[in-house]
Amino acid sequence: MVEDAGADLRRLPLTHGPVFENIEFNGHRRQRWLSKSDRVPLDALPEDWAEARAWLLVPVAGEIGDEWAAALPPEALVGTGWQGMLREFSDDGWVRRIAPGSRAVLGRADVVCASVDDFEPGQRVAELRDFTPNAALVLTAGESGGVAFRAGATEIYSAVPAAPVVDATGAGDVFLAALVAAWSLTGELATDRTLRFAAAVASCAVEGAGLAGVPTRLSVAERLR
Repeated sequence: MVEDAGADLRRLPLTHGPVFENIEFNGHRRQRWLSKSDRVPLDALPEDWAEARAWLLVPVAGEIGDEWAAALPPEALVGTGWQGMLREFSDDGWVRRIAPGSRAVLGRADVVCASVDDFEPGQRVAELRDFTPNAALVLTAGESGGVAFRAGATEIYSAVPAAPVVDATGAGDVFLAALVAAWSLTGELATDRTLRFAAAVASCAVEGAGLAGVPTRLSVAERLR
């Protein structure tokens, strides 16, 4: 389906890939891990991708190392998903939160996105900003919307209602991809307009299962209206 849509998809054989079991309870998710992931080596990056204008680094199980930060073109727009760097695979089979910390890939990012559920209750935003010094930080909260922290500005946005929610897995990744796409097209980084667009794309995406939920431009435009 991805290739049919025109995407250039490259497959990388790994001995182990990330496999999770998602358990939903009262609007919150717990995860069991069934397989950890090998690191994705930097030499797996196709040479003809090296000059791409915009990048998304979205590990789900810590499979991207900090060496990727130096490999990106200095003028490239970079969006990073934090969630995959905040997971610990405990011996009892559960995925647990780990405390956020400094990472080169966070320092290189222009926008970093995470869910409030990725952090322990009471996590201080000021500390998160210390780890994302050069980026706009967007914290999402599902149906409660979210907030973006940029240099000198804070932008609160509302969620765009979805009905019904079929599969919320990957909604944050869809949101980040749409936010970076809108930024690339408009030059607006995490503004009210681009946050609203990203929320609409994520709203459409959760109404279908897996890749079948990926919306068209027309469906997003209708949702925004």
